[in-house]
Amino acid sequence: MGIFLKMVIACFIAFMPQLLKADVKLVDWLLFSDKAYAKKIEVKAYILTERQSADLLADPSKEPIQLLASELAKFPKKYLVVRVKNLGDKNAWGTLACSVPRVWDPIKIPVINIRNDFCNYLICLEGSYVAGNDEIFIPKITFEWDKLYTK
Repeated sequence: MGIFLKMVIACFIAFMPQLLKADVKLVDWLLFSDKAYAKKIEVKAYILTERQSADLLADPSKEPIQLLASELAKFPKKYLVVRVKNLGDKNAWGTLACSVPRVWDPIKIPVINIRNDFCNYLICLEGSYVAGNDEIFIPKITFEWDKLYTK
């Protein structure tokens, strides 16, 4: 009995940091989680070429033009560009899950702070086949808030 009790105590001590982290996440979720606030956050998502992405970073006020899939297929480097803007009056942050054509799992983007003007997040899609030469439609990107917190 004494050996079993010592083993249980040793395991409890070994896993204490993970247990404490779980409690902090639970407290954050209980106090700050607010998925209903998503109505007050504007999100726009694009698949852009390297040149378009650079132009957007140079002039964030200019809205990018989404190319057709057949046009995107000509470029080796493509970027998932997500623009996020806070239309409400609370501080907000969270994780946005974006689904891109032909990419199996949603791409999760940590959004640190959502401000009153657009914040741009760029994810390189190099090596991903997101558009074909014969496809003449605009690639559809969907998104949803995996986690959304406000304060």
